[in-house]
Amino acid sequence: MGGLVQEPQGSVDLISLLDETSFAAHDTPSFWRVLEQEHGSSVYSEILHHLTRLDFPPAEAKAHWLSILELRRDMARVLGRDVGLRTALCDYFLNRCPQLHHPVFIESQHLVKSERNALIDELTGLKNRRFFNQELEREAERSRRNGDCFSLLMADVDHFKNYNDLYGHLAGDKALATVAGILNATARQVDHVVRFGGEEFAVLLPGADRDQAVAAAERLREAIQGHLFHAPAGNPAHLTISIGAATFPLDADNEADLLSRADHALYRAKRMGRNRTCTRARDMREHVRYPLSMPAKCSFPHNGNATLTGRTLNISLSGMLLACSESVEVGKRVFAEIANPGNGRELPLSATTVRVTEAPRGDNLFYIALAFTPPPQEQDLITFIAPKTPQLH
Repeated sequence: MGGLVQEPQGSVDLISLLDETSFAAHDTPSFWRVLEQEHGSSVYSEILHHLTRLDFPPAEAKAHWLSILELRRDMARVLGRDVGLRTALCDYFLNRCPQLHHPVFIESQHLVKSERNALIDELTGLKNRRFFNQELEREAERSRRNGDCFSLLMADVDHFKNYNDLYGHLAGDKALATVAGILNATARQVDHVVRFGGEEFAVLLPGADRDQAVAAAERLREAIQGHLFHAPAGNPAHLTISIGAATFPLDADNEADLLSRADHALYRAKRMGRNRTCTRARDMREHVRYPLSMPAKCSFPHNGNATLTGRTLNISLSGMLLACSESVEVGKRVFAEIANPGNGRELPLSATTVRVTEAPRGDNLFYIALAFTPPPQEQDLITFIAPKTPQLH
């Protein structure tokens, strides 16, 4: 590999940048200033993650990186010879600023191969949920840094259970792999198509605003609709997908809310008849909120169905606010039940946590905002809460 030019252009090639054979040639203060000017301070986070798999915010990563470079020069002066970057890095994080306690050395190509395999969905060949979580966070950080937008599509295969029941799970798996291939082939090269779970897919659209997201979603939807799937015994079959779209930061200013808005829009597309694209469903504040005080119990499937009890404070068609004695993570799926003490009835609700704040009175309570996914039928909700809500009489 030849030496790097002193003024980097375009995206950072970390493998070349950090190559031991040429690193000394461009390790100058001016080089790092230019690199930061062109790519932002997050480049230091990317460098340290590449070398150590440790995650630091940009300012902290920059301080560590400059200290590592200074340590490398000091070691070279004392020893009278060049000291490898990775040697200085190990000494720094083991002794100067302990972050590594039991490091394991592995050739980078083996690490990359292992990590790549861990990010791939075996059935479809698409990237998996783990990759999605990482890339969503990175895309949001890029958006905040550059002041631009990006969009998220959530897509679900319509009536897929019926397809599985009719043709069997092996045929269903083959159909999912075909859907994945069509989505990947139809998306732009810069897009990230992910198998989110089951028959649900996610597509990250870097740089796409709301109109571009809808146009992209329609291309994906039409590509699936126009494909003839070959079920067992030569039976031709059609499948369709419903898609929900949300745009950052127009619809949400953090990753958890963006996912919730896209998911909510997907359920809206389902409720409107499927095989369609919907943008983010209306925000909870756009629905009428009714004061409501009823016992509530929440269970969290991601945490072994751990339960949390509290009381409702208000409710709308798209969500509700709870007061609980414990906090929860934002962006988690919840199965909630509110109980009507007057008649003993319970209303089951599926939701996602979208906001958690401490109660202002300092009485060790947390306010937990839930967005229903999907929203309940309006009449079911009104019928249930009407005895406790005079406005509805």
